Amino acid sequence: MTLDLASPLIMGAQFLKTTETMSKYVDRLEDCASWGPIIPKVNLIGSTEQSKWRLAVFINRRYTHVNADSGSHLDLMSSTYAKMHGYKIDRRTECRKRVRLADNTVAETIGQTSATITLQDGSSYSKLFDILP
Repeated sequence: MTLDLASPLIMGAQFLKTTETMSKYVDRLEDCASWGPIIPKVNLIGSTEQSKWRLAVFINRRYTHVNADSGSHLDLMSSTYAKMHGYKIDRRTECRKRVRLADNTVAETIGQTSATITLQDGSSYSKLFDILP
């Protein structure tokens, strides 16, 4: 079903839970173009609380859980995780970005790294991650 909306549709956590979109029906999710602000926005940052939505995935064949933040404009990875698992971080100036965090503060990423994400259904995607300090 496609909706012809004047602005993006935002679905809350209760809707996603009830429809099992973040667990049983992950295939419903798709990348889409966004108009995005001048400074990319991040809505959710790294909670380890079990109550938060987390997806079980493989990143470069390493099993882990990731925060699903469908409202963010960037794919993010913490510098702690990147260093712990030996990711090479491209720290050139052109690989750094200013991002607006959920609390409306602005932070600068320290660079980027590439990785492959494999979902539970076996589909894989190459992703460029911006690294938060």
